[in-house]
Amino acid sequence: NYHAFVFGNKVTGIGLRAQIAQNAEQNNVTGWAQNLSDHTVELVGNGNTSSINRLSGFLQSQKKVSRITEQFQNTENRGAYHHFYTIGHQGHATNAGKSWPYQADYVGDINKHSKRT
Repeated sequence: NYHAFVFGNKVTGIGLRAQIAQNAEQNNVTGWAQNLSDHTVELVGNGNTSSINRLSGFLQSQKKVSRITEQFQNTENRGAYHHFYTIGHQGHATNAGKSWPYQADYVGDINKHSKRT
């Protein structure tokens, strides 16, 4: 339903993935967020339109975020995951990130353990 890249002067190492995950869980959005090597954050979310719009609004309200590229796809909610995951938990720099309960080393790790049947 939703694919976004989040850009800013400093959007990695500040707990943004954990904040995204918390907001997504509160809005019944499943999926994942990961830091990329160019210091942007990529996220994929699945949920109904109003939930995705709330997540998008949350991202747009973040002071450290300067630009977001978003792709919305109006499809039936067919999320592959039960929760919203942060990818690359070894790299969490904040306590919020380190304590997030739904973490994986890479996207395939989520697929292996958490795919909906």
